[in-house]
Amino acid sequence: MNPGPYHLIPDSSTPTIERLRLAITNGLKKRKAFQDVLLERNPDTKAQKLSHYVQPRESYHYFRKAVAELQILGHSGALVFSRELVRPEQESHRRDFIIAIGRTKNKKSIPISGRLHAFATKSSLISGLEHFREAAVWGAKHGAQQMLEYAVGGMRKTPVEKNLPTFQEIFAALPRKAQGFGKHAAYYTLLSLIDHKFDDAVPILASQLNHPDEYNQRQAHRGLKGIVGKDLGRKKSPWLEWYSRNKKEQNDR
Repeated sequence: MNPGPYHLIPDSSTPTIERLRLAITNGLKKRKAFQDVLLERNPDTKAQKLSHYVQPRESYHYFRKAVAELQILGHSGALVFSRELVRPEQESHRRDFIIAIGRTKNKKSIPISGRLHAFATKSSLISGLEHFREAAVWGAKHGAQQMLEYAVGGMRKTPVEKNLPTFQEIFAALPRKAQGFGKHAAYYTLLSLIDHKFDDAVPILASQLNHPDEYNQRQAHRGLKGIVGKDLGRKKSPWLEWYSRNKKEQNDR
């Protein structure tokens, strides 16, 4: 349509005057809603609201403006970019998010922007659950907590046995420490693993009963009880013995 001074020509999406008026009304409402978001003073709240405007279905006009605003928010904006980066449906915007993370000028985000670029441009990058598995292992090996957190969150939504080897790789790569990246990354990984209620998860959970962080120990213990159906204590040997017996019984059937 042509909003010029002399005449207005409806395009194919607004074939009638009524449809045109409705489109204009909705457009003005959307612009007002976006302007209200820009007035939000809390960085985390503002980032959460702006995240709705960087979705694949959003128009490029609002996408571009939202990305620019998120960059200004620093770490709060970088969290949004990191979350969207690992979503398969955002493949076309992945490069935009990587560049934006580097432009947040936040000391927590800049060091990982180059690593994210290396990951996101890999020729082997694929979508779906396998993408989350690859992203989780990559995050564990390179200390990219944001990447790992959202990747294991994606795995948590689809708890299948094929995820279990990935959890083994993650724990093997993580530093076993009671603070910092090792502690927090193990916590988010355990949250996802606990929802994988398969017998073969028992050895992986048992290996975390001696994690340096006591809270992570309790998470592993909780996951083991959920699978076995009883409490075998806080030492890993009874759980591994249960696993061996159960496996043998299954093979003998």
